[in-house]
Amino acid sequence: MATQDMVMSFLDQQVRSKLQVRPPEDGTAEAEAAEAEWAARWKTWMHPWRCGAPAASPTASCDGRPVRERLLLLSESPLVWAIPGFCSHEECARLIQLGARGLQPPPGWSPEWRGRQVAKTTVAGGASKEEEERLLATLRERVHSLLGSPGEGSLGLQLSFNAPEEEAGLTIGLHTDLNNGAESRWATVLLYLNTVPPHEGGATVFPAASAELSALGVTSTSDAVSFAVEEDGEVSVECLEGGGAAAVLTAAAQAAAASALTAAPRGSRQGVLSSHGPSGVGLCVHPSEGCAILFYSQSGGGGVDPLSWHGGAAAAGLGKWTVQCFATLPESVRGDEARTRAFLSAHRIGRDGDGDVT
Repeated sequence: MATQDMVMSFLDQQVRSKLQVRPPEDGTAEAEAAEAEWAARWKTWMHPWRCGAPAASPTASCDGRPVRERLLLLSESPLVWAIPGFCSHEECARLIQLGARGLQPPPGWSPEWRGRQVAKTTVAGGASKEEEERLLATLRERVHSLLGSPGEGSLGLQLSFNAPEEEAGLTIGLHTDLNNGAESRWATVLLYLNTVPPHEGGATVFPAASAELSALGVTSTSDAVSFAVEEDGEVSVECLEGGGAAAVLTAAAQAAAASALTAAPRGSRQGVLSSHGPSGVGLCVHPSEGCAILFYSQSGGGGVDPLSWHGGAAAAGLGKWTVQCFATLPESVRGDEARTRAFLSAHRIGRDGDGDVT
């Protein structure tokens, strides 16, 4: 049950975030200043990576075993698998170098954006070098092998950099990967390209189930609130249907992210893949170089999995690099409930490491 304090805190966070993302008008001095500030910050953020950071010894190794033989069950509810050594140290470094050259700021970026210091690029092909094309092809092949779906459905790759943030908390809002109209996505493989020690944050947070939001068709907590800026500058705020559930989910995620900061002693850079929030509620997965996690946006029976809500905690230190791999349903099963259920049942990896049991 949402308390008034939870709802007010949630509304405050959402409104501040949305007000901050009002982009400066193109061609104005404000827009030019924001572009110059981004370039300066980007140069600072990228300097250690172009110099071969991090200085710590490599933690990722790809031991040659089939990816399904390296599966580790992190959680049954939500169903989240880890695959340590999904990519080697060298592959992670090459992907980071690819991103350091090609990432762009979010549209309308401004220096005041908190929680929006994320640069992304879609790496669907067209890499500038032949060896980069081979690397991306190898990554896709590895993901398809993990999913057991070679040649079935499309696979979108998105390379992202989360800039360092000293203030703790969520910087990637809670959502399911069916958001932004991506209704055909059924699984996500999230690859961490660098290690972020638990005390520096950066965890991927799965707070809890939200059947209410899923039933309402809400795929992002930001959709549970609306606001408008009046002519006199006053801000009017409305909590939409599902706002209470979104507030509860956000509070759980914030608590889990805060708890994750103490998951390991300071200075620990490896060995901790995940932790749970207060009272065992919520799962936090800590970025470890070369490790991938697999989770499902759709349940075994089709439709959004209410346990798949997740977000990203702020990462301090050098920031966080990831590759998101979004798997979509084959065209041949979309819109057909029976075929969709059969496909999901055949391809979701269950507790025994094989076919799903849900």
